[in-house]
Amino acid sequence: MQGVLLNTEETDTIADEDITTYHYIRSRKRSKARVISQILDDHADLQNDTEVIIDIFISFLDSKYKAIPCNINSFLYLTSGDMPNIPKEANMVLENPITRDELHTAVKNGKRHKSPGPDGISHEFYKYMWETCNEDLLDVLNNMYIEGEASTGQKHGHIVCLPKVNNPVSPEHYRPLTIINTDYKLLTRILAYRLRPWMEEVIHHNQYCGRNGKTIYDVVATVRDIIAYAEVSNTSLCLLSIYFSDAFDKISHAFLFKILEKYGISTTFCQHLQNIYEGATSSLIMNGHKSNPISLKCSVRQGCPLSMLVFAMCINPLLTTLDKWLKGIKFNHNSHKMTVKAYADDVTIVIRHPEEIDAIREILHNYMEATGANINETKSSVLALGSWPQAVPIMNIRYVDNIKLLGFQMATNSNKSAKISWMKLTSKIRSQALENYHRTLDLASRIRYVNEVLLATAWYTAQILPPPK
Repeated sequence: MQGVLLNTEETDTIADEDITTYHYIRSRKRSKARVISQILDDHADLQNDTEVIIDIFISFLDSKYKAIPCNINSFLYLTSGDMPNIPKEANMVLENPITRDELHTAVKNGKRHKSPGPDGISHEFYKYMWETCNEDLLDVLNNMYIEGEASTGQKHGHIVCLPKVNNPVSPEHYRPLTIINTDYKLLTRILAYRLRPWMEEVIHHNQYCGRNGKTIYDVVATVRDIIAYAEVSNTSLCLLSIYFSDAFDKISHAFLFKILEKYGISTTFCQHLQNIYEGATSSLIMNGHKSNPISLKCSVRQGCPLSMLVFAMCINPLLTTLDKWLKGIKFNHNSHKMTVKAYADDVTIVIRHPEEIDAIREILHNYMEATGANINETKSSVLALGSWPQAVPIMNIRYVDNIKLLGFQMATNSNKSAKISWMKLTSKIRSQALENYHRTLDLASRIRYVNEVLLATAWYTAQILPPPK
């Protein structure tokens, strides 16, 4: 039963629902979808032998996670101005041993029905056995953090590759996700709790990830208002939506620890964090086989509770440098100028004049050289607003009629944005409803499913874009 729950999506099960044939079928479909039966090799030949397929992926992942150098000149370019610093008292908090209360909060806040890491211990185990194991678990985490004795096994993870596109035929068409041990996740969750209160001192106001009280809605609503402003005033501007390929994987560890020091984070905390990152490995889980460990010499692992904050701090110099050089727009005299809006790696740049394009190109180039980031110009896009001439080239990025921003379709005016977004949303809701029609649910459970799943997506969109008339 537990295995079926772990192999289904969160929306496949609602509170107190019994496991039925529906869940077994969904679990089987997901397992079948994870089987990779063919892949192109380096010579563009299609391979269907399991061992050859695994070797191709291992070679790809070895290359993907090799060490990325930090170009010191580009680093200095991005950090040449006044860098924000966390207060001294923050370092005292960060360096302290883990407390029992911190650990208890981390255990209580962990999500249920998540696949356990390589050690096989699930989050539920620590939650249900708290009174029995809390002292031993606290000793384990402090041994990992304060003593710097996190073992290779504790830092080891399992990589599963999920398709990013329909009919994938190349390793690049798959997203590698890491399943890590629960004790590692508890430790990094506690460190994230400690860092978060100080992020307002460090993170630029144009970054909406990692800051208390800021959400996806804030960044989308701001972009929506910029589009409305350009529409009403016929202001000449455009939105450049940047797509970073494998954004979390392409972070140089050398850059990461240099930038943490620039923020005034103590050498002691940086060393504690470095002990957690150094020597981390993962094994590829594919088609029922497990590979030998692959060294992770770059990246912040998705699935790690600390990764989002760490990534926000790494991309912060890009946002501050763009804000320094671009004119942006202001809705009133008291508001911040709006030059760039970001939620983690989802970055939208506001361009007022064609003369700013060269500066943007130089800033992005230095960010890529310093961090190892890679911009996919094919998947990036430009949305012309007001009287902006589409004849103006912006790198090799194409102009489009609408851009996708954190699940919303944003067009050249609010009406178009609402129509496109709601058309896709209603189609998705209809499809989900049909798929779940034969699910064995009583009336109360059906009502709960409609409210918690189907209507939830509608409310999400309605908060930014009301349904079109």
